[in-house]
Amino acid sequence: MEKSEIKEYPVCPVCGSEEALIATLANEEVSKGINTNVVPHNLHTWPFMMRNQNYPLMIGSRAPGGNIIIDVCKGCGIIRAVRVEVGEAIALDKTPKIG
Repeated sequence: MEKSEIKEYPVCPVCGSEEALIATLANEEVSKGINTNVVPHNLHTWPFMMRNQNYPLMIGSRAPGGNIIIDVCKGCGIIRAVRVEVGEAIALDKTPKIG
């Protein structure tokens, strides 16, 4: 892929609300003085990589991939995408270390 693409979805497609539950709770915690790096600002992030499941993944191979960031609408309660980041994912030779 030539460039990454980011799509924002600030308005709920069902009820039209602009408020997301976890983002609102996070902003309340931040206003109390909690460090913004500690507080999650979305419900979950779903990473994805577009590849053929019938073939083994080659180390270092590149494919379209990215993240779908989801949250819960405060207006109607549905789980919805609030941001989609699409770029190029690279298969790693080992599992990344966390921490």
